[in-house]
Amino acid sequence: MTTLKTRFAAKAAKSLRANLTDAERKLWSHIRDRQLMGFKFVRQLPVGPFIADFACRDADLIVELDGGQHAENARDEQRTAALAEHGYAVVRFGN
Repeated sequence: MTTLKTRFAAKAAKSLRANLTDAERKLWSHIRDRQLMGFKFVRQLPVGPFIADFACRDADLIVELDGGQHAENARDEQRTAALAEHGYAVVRFGN
């Protein structure tokens, strides 16, 4: 049974997938369809209370693309820690 929170996250992720930033679109063009060493990546994956930019479930890896508002952001550190609690390593790149 899906919860309201789960449905909201799925709807938000769908909206984010439809509205990628230029940097996200560019990265996606290089990692989609197993182009990166055969690893499958997905876009805008709900993980706990967050939506990860890109995730490779097989490698337990999340790739986050951060704009200028993320520079030295304490909330990003908390987000990374929370994603790690779900078993993911997080790699961040600035746009």
